[in-house]
Amino acid sequence: MNKKTGRIFGFLALLALIAVSCQAPKPQSLRITPENFLELDISAEGSVNQPVGFIWAADSRSLLVLTGGGITHLNAQTLEEEKISEFTYLVSTGQISPDGKTLAFSEDDRSISLQELDTLKEKLSISPGYFLNSISFSPDGKTLLTSSYDDLKIDLWDAESGKFIKSLTGFETAAPVYSARFAKNGRYVVWNSRGRIQLSDSESGQIGMPFDHEDWVTSWALSTDGKQLATSSASTVQGHFVPTILIWDTSTGETRMLMNSEETYDGLAFCPETHLVAVLEEKVITIIDLDQFNKPAELFLPGGPITSMAFSPDGAALAAFNVDGDFAVWRISAD
Repeated sequence: MNKKTGRIFGFLALLALIAVSCQAPKPQSLRITPENFLELDISAEGSVNQPVGFIWAADSRSLLVLTGGGITHLNAQTLEEEKISEFTYLVSTGQISPDGKTLAFSEDDRSISLQELDTLKEKLSISPGYFLNSISFSPDGKTLLTSSYDDLKIDLWDAESGKFIKSLTGFETAAPVYSARFAKNGRYVVWNSRGRIQLSDSESGQIGMPFDHEDWVTSWALSTDGKQLATSSASTVQGHFVPTILIWDTSTGETRMLMNSEETYDGLAFCPETHLVAVLEEKVITIIDLDQFNKPAELFLPGGPITSMAFSPDGAALAAFNVDGDFAVWRISAD
């Protein structure tokens, strides 16, 4: 991974857990379920200049889009621009707390400063004692995760006091480069290096079995209940080495192939509280029910290849954008 790519991933990690609070009542939306996901249709379309990545706000009312100039806030119902934030804390290693009030960042890749975003006052600092590979908040914002470039370990810290909680270890890989972050359910920390993925229980520290692939894992997604892991990699299929999507049973390690193609798979996402998995390939998003294997839903966005997608936290919508900066949101019509 080159320095430029690493910084882009750092910027995306900085957005990964942004949460925006809102006192106004949320508009009513139908949740996406195995019974209705075939009814998904585009509910809003828009565009943003040079988007790099995006996330949903925690209340599902807004989309926060990282661009070359900062963060563009879009209304999730209409995709109209609500405001633009000139973000001045773009650093190689950083993260915003889920309540949107605290910024944790490092300027020297060795120490971490936690600042109040409203006042820019430092709340506390943490010095893990090694070169930082990454930092991130747990989904509930109570724990800060740091990983080391020097050793295969993760440290967990109390985000309010800065007190060290414990280390997570046990991940084994021959590769010197790895990543680790909290799964969206907060229970697991997911380790990934080249073709290996493992889950650590964030409470007990117990590390699970390795999920090994023939080639590098390009993306992964864990279901909310932690029972199913979806990975994109490449495998040998009938004598041909092709991109594949594998579904792993996290309790037994059993796997089954979901899809294979001549084209690279560009992303994976589970719809919250379901076993509906979305697979991104070029200009189409395919949604499959892993429990029933009914007819899949296929969603298209006109223009260039789709580069990013994400389900809303409330499970009522899916958003995606393409290389041209065109956005779309799909929902279930209430009519």
